[in-house]
Amino acid sequence: MSEVTVLVKASIIKAISHFAAKRDIRWYLQGIFVEIDGEDAYLCATNGHILAAYRTSVDAQSGNDSKLSAIFPIGLFQAVKKNDVPVTLTIGANVVAVKQTDITLSGAPLAGEFPRWRKLIPSKLSGDAGQFNPEYIRDLGKVAKLINESQHNHPIIHHNGEGAAIVSLGDRDFVAVVMPMRADARDKLSLPAWATTTSELDTSTALEAGAAT
Repeated sequence: MSEVTVLVKASIIKAISHFAAKRDIRWYLQGIFVEIDGEDAYLCATNGHILAAYRTSVDAQSGNDSKLSAIFPIGLFQAVKKNDVPVTLTIGANVVAVKQTDITLSGAPLAGEFPRWRKLIPSKLSGDAGQFNPEYIRDLGKVAKLINESQHNHPIIHHNGEGAAIVSLGDRDFVAVVMPMRADARDKLSLPAWATTTSELDTSTALEAGAAT
């Protein structure tokens, strides 16, 4: 098999890496999945709770017209620096490599079958509000700043009730998904009496007073 290379911005590599699993018994999630389909290339990572997919193009010099894929171990990206130098990903015969400037890390691709990631991205959204792990929301905020340098670089969550929600991050070639936390009876709102007003009149008066200050 001839080598196929993909050039990716360092900031995208840093962003995708946030979604890979860490210390997970599912070893095949501890990396970035690279899928080649003709001239198109897709990068995907997930820890089972959050997922990101990115679309780019195969290096024109590769001349690839086939389909192939490999899971790059996350450790191969440890030397990537966030700068303007693109990262070169190479898929060869039983070997994958990550290069930036004059530093190259290579190794065997991870064994195992990566999830069919497109099936995990919902095509329809209910709009019902969901509750999310605040650590994932924090990470999504970091990712938004990595891939979008404008002042509006914050994640927008498109809710889907208890189903997977889509997260917009300001780049049409970057899709993120986050799973909501499952609520149980203990999570139902039970507002203490001392924090409530005695009537609707008290409530409206309090709101008006707050708006006036």
